[in-house]
Amino acid sequence: MVWRIALVLSFVVSVLGCSPQTKSTNSQAVAQPVRVVMPVVSQTQQLTLSGIVRARTEVELAFEVPGRITQREVQAGALVSEGQALYRLDLRDLQQRLTAQQANLAAAEAALATAEQELQRVQQLRADSLVSESLLDQAQLQQQQAARQVDANRAQLQLAEKALADGVLRAPAAGTVLELRAEQNQVVASGQPVLLFAYAEQTEIEVLLPPLTLQQQGQAVFQQGQVMLADGSRVGARLRELDGAVSASARTLRARYALDQNLSMPLRSVVKIEFADAAEALWQLPLSAIDGRCSEQQAQACEQMQVWQVVDNRAEPLAISVEQITGEYALVRGALSAEMQIIAAGTHLLTRSQAVRVLPQ
Repeated sequence: MVWRIALVLSFVVSVLGCSPQTKSTNSQAVAQPVRVVMPVVSQTQQLTLSGIVRARTEVELAFEVPGRITQREVQAGALVSEGQALYRLDLRDLQQRLTAQQANLAAAEAALATAEQELQRVQQLRADSLVSESLLDQAQLQQQQAARQVDANRAQLQLAEKALADGVLRAPAAGTVLELRAEQNQVVASGQPVLLFAYAEQTEIEVLLPPLTLQQQGQAVFQQGQVMLADGSRVGARLRELDGAVSASARTLRARYALDQNLSMPLRSVVKIEFADAAEALWQLPLSAIDGRCSEQQAQACEQMQVWQVVDNRAEPLAISVEQITGEYALVRGALSAEMQIIAAGTHLLTRSQAVRVLPQ
């Protein structure tokens, strides 16, 4: 009887020694063998837009006086120097106005001289008490009025001289004639644009940015770029000016880019300008490394795909977004680095902090 009880007790002890808890502990102690790959950075994403070569300052030139154009001195596209004549008006009316003002000034100066002589005579008579005080005041008033008339006529003469000089439209600085908007024998009004002029200074690139693209990429992407030239070379460009409102005609934002060096290209010519994507780099990984499910700990909030990296011999999930699939590889965006060990296959069987053993390559 005793031996039967001992046999039963030994059986119970053996059963308890093989309980599920003990099996689970033993299974967790076994590391899962995995193969890993290193992320490979893909080429930087580029956004290419068209731009127009422009001078930093372009102005419309106009006569400050009305008249009929008698001569056009330049052709469109001409390089001109400061002060060079561009257009000439019929100067006969302006010359006659100047002659009349010169005559008016001469008459006013003669009247002033007469008034001063009269004032001196009355002052002498008043000193001898031969005339009244009121007569002296009247002589002084006439002299002051004659002096003011001289000043007024002198100012009118200066305006007439300026008008005669303005009858010739001259280049305000060295630059280029972009467009001609008036021809010989055409009558123009004061302030009517007759020529579009570009100052000879550093050239710029004008780019029309779609607001949606600017919003999606972020303004930081468009702070600097590279202008591609016909010979394959590139010139750096930095954002100098960005309109604060969308244009009513094109529904775009006008941006001006200053160049690191002047372009030897005609103004208004079209060039390509590249902008580098300022977001995280794209990384190339095998499709088998992409885990489309979320880990148990992230199941409530996970909205992205993930990969698994080996950290201290344990598997840890890392959220990524797949941007493009090419063959057996995927271009992903995320907080990756070239030194990371990414589990290459079997990711759907992994759990957070699971012990893993990296197999030799």
